[in-house]
Amino acid sequence: MMQRTPFRPWLWGGLAGLLLIPLAGMQLSAEVDWTGADFALAALLLALLGLAIEAVLRLPSAALRVTAVTGVVAGFAVLWGWLATM
Repeated sequence: MMQRTPFRPWLWGGLAGLLLIPLAGMQLSAEVDWTGADFALAALLLALLGLAIEAVLRLPSAALRVTAVTGVVAGFAVLWGWLATM
């Protein structure tokens, strides 16, 4: 049986909400110029991040979970930053 975590809706809602930031930026500034492909790639990366966090939260040790989540988020940030420079 799958254990439901109380913050699961917050995780996925927060990740979905992150996609609204560039959308709002496009309305406020001409410097933010995202295409549909940019939004699709961002949605894919955020979905992969969410799935990785969900998988990590199944680890047995709390210390291991914290370390693994930190690593996953750091790796995501490096990848996002690298893609932003392209």
